[in-house]
Amino acid sequence: MSRATRMKTLKLQGATSVSSNSGAKKQTWHDIKNIAVSICQIDETRVIQSVKYKESTHSGVTYEKGIKADKNRLMDSNGDIYEIVSAAGDYRMTNLLLRRVET
Repeated sequence: MSRATRMKTLKLQGATSVSSNSGAKKQTWHDIKNIAVSICQIDETRVIQSVKYKESTHSGVTYEKGIKADKNRLMDSNGDIYEIVSAAGDYRMTNLLLRRVET
């Protein structure tokens, strides 16, 4: 089964920095739009030399362009959050390395 046929809708969120009353910078997240993403869990038995790959728990693909690792994250309908470790949008589909955040 192709990964492109297992797409589901997730919220793409963007980070903004706001100042609190004390003047400290705080990062908040706002919804940008809904996008179709196919997410698969990474096989943990493989030995990989890449630090970013070791940090990630899931991989994903999407047709959406312009996703940035430090500026965006994904949230599904269950409230699960996926931080974007790496986003490579050089091809037809954007390849994502994701880390699932425990909430």
